[in-house]
Amino acid sequence: MAVWEEIVRDHSPAIWKTVYRLVGNPDDAADCVQETFLSAMRHGNSKPIEHWGAFLHRIATARALDCLRKRYHMSARREPVPVDWASLPDFRPDPQRQAQGSVLLQRLLQALVELPRQQAEAFCLRYLAELEYREIAETLEINPNSVGALLHRARESLRQMLSHLVAPDE
Repeated sequence: MAVWEEIVRDHSPAIWKTVYRLVGNPDDAADCVQETFLSAMRHGNSKPIEHWGAFLHRIATARALDCLRKRYHMSARREPVPVDWASLPDFRPDPQRQAQGSVLLQRLLQALVELPRQQAEAFCLRYLAELEYREIAETLEINPNSVGALLHRARESLRQMLSHLVAPDE
């Protein structure tokens, strides 16, 4: 069990960072991280894992995307929740740009959950977990050359889904 405690200690901060970037809520992030390590422990007992970091990031990304899917599917059936602009962090002097950034982030997250699962996972592993192509390939158990194609398709799909939100001069 000491080995498992070491794995959790070594990888928890990176997993938390990846999940929190996606879900943006500490309670949801904590649930996703807990589910990630529980799933990893169950799976790790059945076969040896060579790259724990990549393996955990894949599970964490999938859990976070599932959380977002649930959130967006539930909110699609309800009236939109008003944004509490006063609670947003004030790190930019221009409130209008801050509001635009918040809206863009929410739209990006919503667009991510609409991508095919493997594209969304590859995108998150690359741009949120900052994994290299080789690590993504190992994590998704695909050919390293396929990673570039997945990322290209994901970026193109996101560009199409979000193009109406960004003015041409931005």
